[in-house]
Amino acid sequence: PTSVTSIGNSAFSYCANLRSITIPTTVTFIGDSAFSQCSNLCSISIPHIFRHLIITIFPHVPLSEVVIFPDFIIDRETT
Repeated sequence: PTSVTSIGNSAFSYCANLRSITIPTTVTFIGDSAFSQCSNLCSISIPHIFRHLIITIFPHVPLSEVVIFPDFIIDRETT
């Protein structure tokens, strides 16, 4: 929902049922390891403000595609 403005440290850690996520532009803070060990998380869409934090937000996650909107796509297999 657009009322969400932050995601805390380890908020979704070990959430095995999480497969994809779109983080709204209203979110201005994502804590360290917010999505760590989400073993089935394959795809995220995330505001461009977080593009340099991908590794600290998603450690030990098998992401195959990261979409950073509005203009960026990172494919982990080629970067």
